[in-house]
Amino acid sequence: KPIDMTWEWKYIMNGMAVQDETLKADGKHSGSIRQFIADSSRWYVHYYASGSPSSTLPTWEGNKKENNNIVLYRDQKAPNSMDGFYRLTFYDINDNGYKWIGEWVDKSEQVVYPTWKIDCKKQTSTNNNLDTIKANISAFSRAYMDGNIDALLDMYTEDGKIFPNNKNILSGRAELKTYWSLPDGVKILHHKVTPQDIIIENDIAYDYGYYEGKTLTKDKREVSWQGKYVIIWKKIDNEWKIFLDIWNNVSSE
Repeated sequence: KPIDMTWEWKYIMNGMAVQDETLKADGKHSGSIRQFIADSSRWYVHYYASGSPSSTLPTWEGNKKENNNIVLYRDQKAPNSMDGFYRLTFYDINDNGYKWIGEWVDKSEQVVYPTWKIDCKKQTSTNNNLDTIKANISAFSRAYMDGNIDALLDMYTEDGKIFPNNKNILSGRAELKTYWSLPDGVKILHHKVTPQDIIIENDIAYDYGYYEGKTLTKDKREVSWQGKYVIIWKKIDNEWKIFLDIWNNVSSE
């Protein structure tokens, strides 16, 4: 019976290891950390699983072939006790990714039993997502300065929340509209957000940095202000929206 699951894969250890995880809908999980040396001729693999954790580090050894495939082997008997290897083959290696397959083979490599096959492609959407979030940040400032509160509110998720300085948490469109609406005679002359970093993980982004601005008050005074912020973005229906928005002022000293 099919089971809903997700498979996640990423480089770790400064690019010298790969971590993959399988997360099942029933809460069970498994995965591995595959550490390799620079020429990929040897891999050290640690498997882990919620049901049966491993305390050993099985090793695959091999090298790159003339066709540029990387083939690695580890001794492993078949369920019927036939001698053989568990073979890993990396192929179709190029700038856009590679494919790899795991197979049990006998000593002559004439008997082959594939167990899994994976097609790894380089993710190209991260930069596009980053550009979109940065554009949304600029659009937020523009809407605030223009007094376009509806456009500003549209940048939040339906369950978006804000954490203003020295105030309770506000949520929902009505509360956010009350907060962001400017009193008569007040105008935002300047608003700028400068991210220090934006970290994107799937459909969630973590954004933090500094903001600055200038307000024209009812009595025509210009008041400058600045602070720091953290925003959590969510990608919903292919649009990046603000889910959590927290900020507080910092002194100009």
